[in-house]
Amino acid sequence: MLNAVDKAQHVPGPIIEAVIPMFFSSKTIADKNNPLVNDLAGSLAKIYSKSASTIALMGKTIFTRRSLLDQLDQISCPTLLIVGNEDVPRPVTESEEMAELIKNSVLEIIGSAGHMSNLEQAEKVNQLLAKFFA
Repeated sequence: MLNAVDKAQHVPGPIIEAVIPMFFSSKTIADKNNPLVNDLAGSLAKIYSKSASTIALMGKTIFTRRSLLDQLDQISCPTLLIVGNEDVPRPVTESEEMAELIKNSVLEIIGSAGHMSNLEQAEKVNQLLAKFFA
């Protein structure tokens, strides 16, 4: 998909349709009038030329970066991990693995949320953050 975006110099409709379910829960996607879905789709549709190449490069960098799991046991400060229960790009199992490796960590799994749990379940995420930082 990233190569196609780079080559086309924009984000084609079929790629937008394939990407949206990666970021939101099935409940959010089922709501055809959901502003979160419509805003992301609209923003992706407006990406052209240099921005498209930059997005493609950033995506490739993210997917090819070196894993730092072997260093997570060095984190000693309190750590809050938040993941949506339907997160596709970074599934719950990854967050569970990180929580096991980070001493003094708390894992919160947000229901009815995908990769953008902070947008889909903003109130719940804000409550967790407020509690954690208190």
